[in-house]
Amino acid sequence: MNTKNTLAILLGLSLILPMMQFNAFAAFPEEKRDPTSISLDLIEQCLNTMQCNAQVFTGTTIKFTGVLTDEDGETLPDMPVNIIALIPTPELVTLATTTTNIDGVFEAEWVAKLSTQKTAFQDVTKKLLSESLTVFAEFEGNEELAPSKSNKLTMSVTVNTIHTLVNSDKTQYNEGDTVTIFIAFIDSADNFIDPERIFATLNNESVELEKKKEGSYTFTIAGVARQHQQLIIVPDTEGFNATTAYLTIIVGGLR
Repeated sequence: MNTKNTLAILLGLSLILPMMQFNAFAAFPEEKRDPTSISLDLIEQCLNTMQCNAQVFTGTTIKFTGVLTDEDGETLPDMPVNIIALIPTPELVTLATTTTNIDGVFEAEWVAKLSTQKTAFQDVTKKLLSESLTVFAEFEGNEELAPSKSNKLTMSVTVNTIHTLVNSDKTQYNEGDTVTIFIAFIDSADNFIDPERIFATLNNESVELEKKKEGSYTFTIAGVARQHQQLIIVPDTEGFNATTAYLTIIVGGLR
């Protein structure tokens, strides 16, 4: 091949390659759908207006609100919206799905929980667990409207704990006395709470507590025997840690 032919080939390649490059980019279709914008309001539990940094316990109901608009700021009604969270695994999970109303506003609720629950039946050694989430709202788009994602809110979800409190009406009893025992269940926010299940035993035999009001119960022993008695209370609610309470009933005259 002579020098002239070589130069001709190189010149031809120099002209063709830029065209090939241009055509490669042209293979991606231009977005022709109308742009959209979605916003996510601060939640009630936010500690600041920048990143939110909310700290909530499991079982807390979180309310999300926001608005979906087009590029001109006109609201978009009857459109599906997802509330998405980035969890530490890392993984994107859907917390809730809702639809915008006639004003383009959406509302959704989510009961806070850990993405992976670690549970243990009657295990009083369970430790508090927490998980950090980054939450945003998402409109997936349709044939006419382009997808959009909102601003992000950060939050920390901590496992709630049911604390068990037990007390009796006296510190010491005589044989035949009536013993009244008061039991209360309080969560990490100091609210009275009813456990889903209560395991109560007196001297290793199952007993039933009498509910008085939310989170408040009593147990009565009529004519206590002349022996020391031990009451054990174990609350259990899915997704919660729990503390076990012990009460020894002292009967006078015993050593």
